[in-house]
Amino acid sequence: MKFYEKTTLPNGIRVLTQEVNSIKSFTLGIWVNVGSRDEEKSLNGLSHFIEHCVFKGTKTRNAKEIASSVESLGGYINAYTTKEHTCFYTRALNEHFSESFEVLADLVKNPTFPEDEIEKEKSVILEEISSINDTPDDVIFDLIEEKLFDGHGLANPIIGKEENILSFNSELARNFIEQNYSANKIIVSVAGPVSHSLVVEKAEQLLGDLQPKNSEHTRVEPSLLNNRVEIEEYRDINQVHICIARKTFGLKDERRSALALLNTLIGGMTSSRLFQLIREEQALAYNITSFINNYFDASVFGVYLSTSLNNRNRAIDLIKKEFQSITTDGIKTEELEIARNYLKGGISMSLENTSAKSTHLAVSEFYYGEVKSLEEIFNLIDRVSKDEIMNLAEELLKWEDFSIYQIMPKMGGKNGN
Repeated sequence: MKFYEKTTLPNGIRVLTQEVNSIKSFTLGIWVNVGSRDEEKSLNGLSHFIEHCVFKGTKTRNAKEIASSVESLGGYINAYTTKEHTCFYTRALNEHFSESFEVLADLVKNPTFPEDEIEKEKSVILEEISSINDTPDDVIFDLIEEKLFDGHGLANPIIGKEENILSFNSELARNFIEQNYSANKIIVSVAGPVSHSLVVEKAEQLLGDLQPKNSEHTRVEPSLLNNRVEIEEYRDINQVHICIARKTFGLKDERRSALALLNTLIGGMTSSRLFQLIREEQALAYNITSFINNYFDASVFGVYLSTSLNNRNRAIDLIKKEFQSITTDGIKTEELEIARNYLKGGISMSLENTSAKSTHLAVSEFYYGEVKSLEEIFNLIDRVSKDEIMNLAEELLKWEDFSIYQIMPKMGGKNGN
């Protein structure tokens, strides 16, 4: 028996629910299959801009009324944008499900984009851009992906560029909504003590009049060839922030579980190779982690660390040698099993709240057309052999395929060690 239920409305909207009766609150998400990768360069940032501006007013509510409509019920309403999706969501007590759904649907269907409010929101987003730019350990991931995916939509930063934000207006927003917020690109996902039949009934009532488009937007797959670049930029900071990364296969590839395990044992936990070497043994950095930024048809795999100017070259050299050591000397069965258990534990704990469950429903449906249970996910992880990990390591840990982006202190200049 499936742990979730799915219904497709006549207009193409997919409704997915996971009923959890041991709690009193739910998470409801309305997901749209559009993000920054789908934007033309001149419109980069528009998905995120719209996500902000729908809260500025609808045909029946102003900005304050949108917030108070849910908060007066003891709930919470928000939204976020990724490179591949836009999500509008609310959390509340189950007795307020219908009212909360009505407010969320109103946001998605009936935004008015008042020009005066849009102009004010531009200032808010510009402040958000400044905040990101003031945080090197945040912005460095955008910067390296701009280089790795240069010329492709995945290079687009979610928040966009300042000059684009200043050029946006209500007409652009309405046109983008008209083109992209069609029924066949929308998923409604709910996790909590709410019956599937009620969710379907309310979705049909509130969103059933949305029209599908004749053809689904086709995304262009990025090239996975890696053209190594090394970039240094200088800012008023105290440490060097380093991102060493490469492109590789995405979530549609069946090797995704093997990649997750390789990432975990390289730098995804405190007992991992790089954490033990760089922090515990050599004391070269406080922050070091390996990471995967996953998309459907590509991923970025790499290492991030922050260190002093004097330690940066030694740290980079040790990371390079550790990559070579893994491919030459292999991995131990014990460390693979630690990584396997750590990965499964992290996934299990991350799916214990309704927000994560709702997200899992929607994203899995978008990517795979089905949702795997925790047991099925664990089985995929357990089936990965040491040989598969080693084959993947030999393919991915080629130093010449990794680009290096460094944000450096201005004081040290180019004469730093």
